[in-house]
Order: sequence, then C-alpha cells, then structure tokens
Amino acid sequence: MRTPINWTTVTGKRPTHATPSSEGSGEAASGQPSAGRGRLYRYHRVTGAKLPSDAPEDAPTFIAAWTAEEAKAGEPKRPQGTPGTISAAIEALIASEKWRSLSESDRGLIRRELDEIREAYGDAPFGRLEAKHITADIGKHPAIRGRKRRKAWRLLCTWSIAAGLIQTDPSAATATPPSPKTEGHRPWTYDEVEKVRDRWSIEHPRRLAFELVYWTGAGRADVVRMNRGMISAQGTLDYARQKTGAGGCVPWSCALPPFADRETHAHLMACLEAQRPDFMLIETRTGKPRSAKAFGQWLAETARLAGVAEGRTAHGLRKLRAMDLAERGVSPLGLMSWCAWLSLTEAQHYIESANRRRSIMGTEHDRNPAKSSGKIAKFR
Repeated sequence: MRTPINWTTVTGKRPTHATPSSEGSGEAASGQPSAGRGRLYRYHRVTGAKLPSDAPEDAPTFIAAWTAEEAKAGEPKRPQGTPGTISAAIEALIASEKWRSLSESDRGLIRRELDEIREAYGDAPFGRLEAKHITADIGKHPAIRGRKRRKAWRLLCTWSIAAGLIQTDPSAATATPPSPKTEGHRPWTYDEVEKVRDRWSIEHPRRLAFELVYWTGAGRADVVRMNRGMISAQGTLDYARQKTGAGGCVPWSCALPPFADRETHAHLMACLEAQRPDFMLIETRTGKPRSAKAFGQWLAETARLAGVAEGRTAHGLRKLRAMDLAERGVSPLGLMSWCAWLSLTEAQHYIESANRRRSIMGTEHDRNPAKSSGKIAKFR
C-alpha cells in the first residue's frame, strides 16, 4: 500500500511536489531521485518535519513516519472568534459532540455554508441575530443553495440554544425555500448498462465499481465504505446508510431470492474473483478508500467513456436497481431492505409504478427474456 500525497520532495534548492496520476487516482511518483538530480529530501507538507529520504514511499519506515506527522497535522488552524460572536458560536459547534455525530457528507455540506457565514458575518454579535437577518442571507442564493444555507443556520441556532449560547432561536421563524421542480437523477437504461460492460472488462476497477453500485443499489457515500467486514455469516451484505442510518441488506454469497437479478450478481462476483480486492471493495491505486465526491465523478467518467449519455450518475443506477426489483416482483419490505429506505413509502412508489406498467405492457423481462434468464454467454 502506498501512502497518500502529503509530502514535499526537495533536490538541491528547488522543491517539487508529488502530483496525482491520471484518472484522479492520487498515485504519486516513485519518489526516487533521478540521474543527475543529487540527493532527494522529503518533508511533510503540513508539519514541515523531515521524512526518511533513504526509503521508498511504501516502506514501513516511511509509512510510520508519515502517519505520525499526519496525526500531528490535524485540521488547519483558524483564528478564534471573539466570545459572543457568530464566529465563536460556529467554532463551538464544530468542536461539539453534535458535530461529530453528523454524517461525513452532512459535515462537508454544512461546513461550506458555515465557513461562508463566518466570513460574511463572523464578527456580528450572535445574541442580536434576528430572523430577518437569516432570511435576508438565505434570499441571496438560488433555491437549492438557499435550502442548504438555512440548514446550516438551523443547526447552528438549535445547537446554540441547547448549549446556552442564546436564549431564543431566530432561525425558527424562517421559511425553507421551495424546492425547484426538477427531473432528478434520471435512471439508467438496460442498453446503457450493456455499453459499460462492453467497454470495461471484469479486470478493470471501473467495472467492479459499476457492478457494485448496480447490484447493491447503494448511494455513492455508502459504496465507498463497503468492505468485507460487512458480509454477514448468513451471506448478506449489511450496511447502514450514511445519509439516514437506515439499514441495507443485500444478498451476497447466500442463495439468491427468486426476484434477484442473477446476471448482474454473476458479473459482480466475476469482477471480485478477477481483481481480488483487499478489505475495502473500492480503492484508489494507492490502496486508500475513495471519497464519495471523487467516486461519483469517477463513475460518471466511466459512463461517459463508454458512450453513455451525459448526466448518468450513481443515483441513476440506484433508481434502475429499484425499478428492476419492482418489476421482478419484490415485496415492499424486500425493496425497502435492499435499498436501505427508512419507510415503505418509497418502496411502494416503485412497486405501484411497476404494476401500472405491467398492466399495460407486461414486464421488461417479459419483453426481453434474455435480461432475466440468468445466463451469461461471456464475461467481458
């Protein structure tokens, strides 16, 4: 396993920085001095500490030294806000147990909003904040961004009430901007699935990532965390959805239920057999997990390079999995468990839609028997 890029190499007096390789994998150069460049020195970018120069970057001595400095680095220090200001309240929130209890995706989303709030209004007295001030700030942004901004204000104010920083909640009287009418993430088609399979062989990491999303129907934030430790003794892949905490239960090595897409399961197992990933099912070339955002971009690129229409996303594959299961006759509870939803409402929506289509046209698998035969002529 190779360490992430967070060091500087220096030869003579000219510093050079490790740069990511193609496909955004984060793989660094070898770090070995080239002919004529003299001795090579490495320093941790954040702490400035010298790292071993006589060992390759994947050597235990280098990894141990880098890990120790990384632990010291932590988050970049920010100037402390004056007590009683909005800036100080934001600092206290981010240091709280409430903040640590949020999902990684929520922390990232809310942190961006809080940083902007702090930049614009950080020196203002928190106790004099009113609903009209928050409403005016929300109104400066389009509807989708305004909803995110209000979410940040609401978290800050509700937590501050519980922490005793303010006596009344000025965010309570603000309104959520109406959600704009959109088509959302468009589901993939079966033909687009075949295009990806034709383009990427079972030995390629892009193919494994695609098959894993398609089989599990999991969101990108959940797929990047999937590992062999989630496979139960009963042969199911069990995970908690990061966004909601809802439990997902997906057949893995157990006997497949009658409504399962056996073809996709076989493709996924073939990818795993060909690539044999370590503990994490999806990794970068450096052996590190991918971030949810980077994974989403990577999957979209996978589709684009296969000739699939622009705009196809991991969530679109999740929708196709739900539609496919509904057409195959899964029960509402089975669909809710597979897709990790909190209630039956979403599952019932997909099943009712499938039933309406079936009453007029039959199922997709009636019209295309090859898709549900479970036979795979050739892995590619």
